[in-house]
Amino acid sequence: MDTGYLKQQLRRYLEEVFSGQVVMDEHQGAAGLPLALRGLFTPLRLRVFDCAFTALLFVGGNLQQAMRYWQKPALLDSSLGDERRVLVMESLSKRQRNSCIEAGIPFVVPGAHLWLPFLGAVFDEQRGRKARLLQRQDQVQPTTQALLLRWHYHGTHGCDAPGAAAEVLGYTAMAMSRPFDEVAN
Repeated sequence: MDTGYLKQQLRRYLEEVFSGQVVMDEHQGAAGLPLALRGLFTPLRLRVFDCAFTALLFVGGNLQQAMRYWQKPALLDSSLGDERRVLVMESLSKRQRNSCIEAGIPFVVPGAHLWLPFLGAVFDEQRGRKARLLQRQDQVQPTTQALLLRWHYHGTHGCDAPGAAAEVLGYTAMAMSRPFDEVAN
């Protein structure tokens, strides 16, 4: 697996989702990972807004084995420290996403899915039109989440109308009209 490409995709996706700069560095604890973990993960230090966490890029192998290691925090804490960790993968099946959520494992699939409960962010951008139409009315749409996160971390200045928000967040003006309606209701 090309981790350079995955790193680039991760940075681009997080910057797009959170409309802000993402600081990404190599993790100093990478050399201290046990050999079994080095074959599964490449760790990176990330900072989004004021929140620092470790992204573990899944480089291959058995996902179930990787999730078992995740459930043993002492093994990861000894080399990576005890900060928040996020699993980063090129793809996840629906079953794997549900398993990660049930196990409490935050994850990012660049360009497709994001579950970061410590940032209050959940995005699933690959659902079909039918799934969106059947969605419950009390759920907050991804564009609304992006707008609310932008307002929370940067204020409403320059993002107080659908057209301006669309330009800042990279959506079309039509796509931003629904989030403004949702927030108003």
